[in-house]
Amino acid sequence: MSAKFEPIRATNLVTEKTEQSPTASGLRLMYFQLSAPPSAEWIQLFDNQRRLPRGKNILGGCELTVEGKYVVMDCVPDELERHHDYLKHDVAVANEDYQKHLNGVEAQTAQEAQKRKTKVEKLKELSSV
Repeated sequence: MSAKFEPIRATNLVTEKTEQSPTASGLRLMYFQLSAPPSAEWIQLFDNQRRLPRGKNILGGCELTVEGKYVVMDCVPDELERHHDYLKHDVAVANEDYQKHLNGVEAQTAQEAQKRKTKVEKLKELSSV
């Protein structure tokens, strides 16, 4: 059993949307287009993944937000490549977690449907007595 979900990808940097960050003069807001607008649940899973510590490689000074079909990266342009690698990883993990979430919802729905069916069958048995 597997719920239908097309994994989201961070497809490309939309350079024409890049703008000065309101947080610091050396930072830029850089927009990465997503292959599809994510659901609220997917965004929550993505945010949870972004909060995980990255050991010695943790990068300060880069905030990410999801805005519609974009992930907006607020960081130093010179560190874009390193941050982009983390972005790709975090999107992949969010996709995996979201697929697990969907599978769980699907399994729960199937289980509830089976319980209803069993109750109806028992009522039919009782009514035929």
